[in-house]
Amino acid sequence: SMLVKFHTPAHGNITYDGKVGVALLKLMGRTGNVPGALDAEHVPAALDALKRELAMHQEAEHSGDEDGGQVIALRTRAFPLIELLEAAATAGEYVSWE
Repeated sequence: SMLVKFHTPAHGNITYDGKVGVALLKLMGRTGNVPGALDAEHVPAALDALKRELAMHQEAEHSGDEDGGQVIALRTRAFPLIELLEAAATAGEYVSWE
């Protein structure tokens, strides 16, 4: 199965299963295309989008959605990527994935 690896000079690499990686990219407001990259100036907006989308999913989950379990898994799996994006934003670095 495909893997998606996230890179930034500000943090260690993070590898996701392809389906999860693409889902997280879409929550970041990207197309989900792999490979890809964010210029340093676009990292904070992608981070905000990811956090906002995950928060919205959390609301949906509390309203008793069928796929609540999947949502929890995605939120938990997003933590390392959020840390990577936060590190990149703080350092003013780009983020790429392949």
